[in-house]
Amino acid sequence: MIKIETISTKSRLITGLILLFYAATHLLNHSMGIFGLEVMEESRKIFLGFWRNPITFFILPLSIFVHFYFVWHKLFVKKTFQGITNLEWIQLVFGILIPFFLVLHILSTRYMHTFYEVQDTYTFHLIRTFPDYMYFHIIIILLIWVHGSIGLHYFIKTKEWYVKYGKLIEYVGVILPVTALWGIVSAGREIVLLRSSPEWSKNVHAFSNPQNIPVDDMVDSYGEIFMAGYILFVVTFFIIRLIFHWVKKQKIKIYYLDGPVVSISKGTSILEASLISNIPHAHVCGGRGRCSTCRIRVLEGANDLPLMNKQEEKVLQRISAGSDVRLACQTMPNSDVKIHQLLPPDATAKEGFSRPSHLNGHDKDIAVLFSDLRGFTNFSEQKLPYDVVFILNRYFQLMGSAIESSGGYLDKFIGDGIMALFGIEEGLLIGCKNVLVAAKEMSKKIDQLNEQLINELKTPLQLGIGIHCGNVVVGEMGYKNTRQLTAIGDVVNTASRLESSTKNLGSQLVVSEEVVKHTGFDFSKIQSVDLEIRGKAKPLKVYSVKQTELQNLIFS
Repeated sequence: MIKIETISTKSRLITGLILLFYAATHLLNHSMGIFGLEVMEESRKIFLGFWRNPITFFILPLSIFVHFYFVWHKLFVKKTFQGITNLEWIQLVFGILIPFFLVLHILSTRYMHTFYEVQDTYTFHLIRTFPDYMYFHIIIILLIWVHGSIGLHYFIKTKEWYVKYGKLIEYVGVILPVTALWGIVSAGREIVLLRSSPEWSKNVHAFSNPQNIPVDDMVDSYGEIFMAGYILFVVTFFIIRLIFHWVKKQKIKIYYLDGPVVSISKGTSILEASLISNIPHAHVCGGRGRCSTCRIRVLEGANDLPLMNKQEEKVLQRISAGSDVRLACQTMPNSDVKIHQLLPPDATAKEGFSRPSHLNGHDKDIAVLFSDLRGFTNFSEQKLPYDVVFILNRYFQLMGSAIESSGGYLDKFIGDGIMALFGIEEGLLIGCKNVLVAAKEMSKKIDQLNEQLINELKTPLQLGIGIHCGNVVVGEMGYKNTRQLTAIGDVVNTASRLESSTKNLGSQLVVSEEVVKHTGFDFSKIQSVDLEIRGKAKPLKVYSVKQTELQNLIFS
């Protein structure tokens, strides 16, 4: 069953886009005034084909009604206005003010044309309003355009392409109302010169208002009635809303992991609970269910939560979220629940984009590789810093290409060491095969580097590689811009210790028997060792592989 919240969100979005497009066509026509009143009027005839098309005549008022209804519905059910950004406050206030000015505009144009056959041309409109009521044009353009642009901003900022084209869209959003006002002023100045001729003004009124309807008086009269009624509606609405939420209070507790306990009334979303209690909580899209930055992991009470609506399900599928992950803005608990926020409060829209499932944190069986340069510390003390950086960058480039070309993921560079992961997406069997192929390639690459630096090195660079496999926790970890995919667990520590053991064993590669078993490769001629690993109760069987042995191994 589709929730009313989903219908409300989609209806506001669709009708908002329709109304913004309709407003944009008006601003485009206004902008034609830059080229003269005649161009403005001729352009209007073209735009009228769209504005007064029977389909538009039906869709426009319907969109206004639907948008108006669901906006006020959202305001009514909203539990708190805390946590609303400055942009959202501007959008809200401007949205409430728009009807005051929009009704006056509709009365003087569409209403007069439909019921009294008044020709609502730019000439007839400006001859009555410019320059005394120029402020009216400025206000109504700013109210409608800013309100709609903020809504559009929250819709498209969660799209991946917005990162690339966002600035261009913002420039267009600023330029259009500026050129519209410029066009009105230019045409208005032309009107001022023309109406100095009484004959011209008389002809304009005779053509535009043949019945001599008191347009301005009627607009003022009807406008005052509407404004009084609208003010009464707004005041009554907020009084009833206040009473409704006061009566509806029913306490449900939300337990934040390592944080406070918040009591809320039934029907309050978890995001609203955070905002009511001044708990910082990311919500890039403004709690509209379009991004995933407010997502939470439900630790207790997941089975009692309402089912996801289609919007929430779609967003969480996009980021390959786990079954215990929900959107805080869409989840309204019916009973106590314990949660953990998955993103920091200052998360950006980028963190809500589509992403592989392994970034969210999962147990996985993978192969882990550690490598290190032998004796590089002593080498670096004898070289200029520039030379050290140059050699290290060349080393990282060659090793990195060997790892990535073999299907590995470069986790991190640690000093002159490297950590890489294999089988994250392909699985353990392929990962174990790929990691041995990578080790062989790395061995060849270190020889290549030694040949390139033969005049720089007193002794060739020596490489040590350790490889182990098993179950680890894989996920994106870190803080702010330093977040990256990594793995943690005993397997990682063991792989690091195997790499350290290459020095004592006099080998280039130490790989656990567990890795070799998964590959089917022939290691029968390679020395095996029962290696004591610090922190392990039992020795680990490993293969100690010399450089020449590694390069001669056949992996097929």
